[in-house]
Amino acid sequence: MFQEIHENVFALISKTHSSNVFLIKGKENILIDAGLEANVEFLKVQLKEIGLFPKDISTILFTHGHADHIGGAVLFKNAKMFMSEYDGKLVNLKDDDFTVASAFNQKFFPIVNFFSKNQVFKVNDFELKIIETPGHTKGGVCFFDEKKKILFSGDTLFNGTVGRSDLISSNKKELIESIEKLKKIDFDLLLTGHGKILNSNQKENLNFALELLK
Repeated sequence: MFQEIHENVFALISKTHSSNVFLIKGKENILIDAGLEANVEFLKVQLKEIGLFPKDISTILFTHGHADHIGGAVLFKNAKMFMSEYDGKLVNLKDDDFTVASAFNQKFFPIVNFFSKNQVFKVNDFELKIIETPGHTKGGVCFFDEKKKILFSGDTLFNGTVGRSDLISSNKKELIESIEKLKKIDFDLLLTGHGKILNSNQKENLNFALELLK
C-alpha cells in the first residue's frame, strides 16, 4: 500500500521483508531505496496508482548497500543511482557476504555512483543533505531536509528500535555515535527503512534507541 505522508512524499510500504521505499514526486521523481528484487511487481502497481511508470523515476538514493534496499532497482533502467563510496564499491563488486543477497535469493546488483562528501541533492523543492551514519553498515547514510524537518533514516534508526550491528561492516560503537549525531538535528518526521514511520516524540525515540545499545 502507499501513503502520502507529506506533500509529494509517498511511502511504498511492502508487507514482505523488503525495505520501505519512499518516493519524492514532482518535476523530478526520486526514490529513497528500492526494496527487494522480488518486490518489483508491488512497486509497479503502487507507482501506477500514483500516476507514474518506472521510466519516470530519474534518481535513486540508497541509504546503504544491503540487498533488501537495492534489488528493486532492477525495475528502473533509466535512473541514476547513488550510494556511499564504501557500500557502493562492495555493491558494484557484487559482494554477496556484504549485501547478504543470497539470503534473499537476489541476483541483481545495481551499478551505483558515489556520493561526494557533504553532498546535497536538490530535487523539486527538497534539499536532501547526506548525513554519514555508520554502524549498521560502514557506509550507511541518512538523508535530511532541514527546512521540511524530514529524516530518511534507512536502517540506522527505526520507530522503537535501531538497526542491527552484528553484520559484516556493522559496528555497535559507530552506531551509538551515529544515533548521538542524529540527536543534534531537528526533525519532525522520521521515515525509516522498515516498519512504521514516526511523526512525534523524536527525542524520546532517540533516547530509547541509545538505551537499547548500551
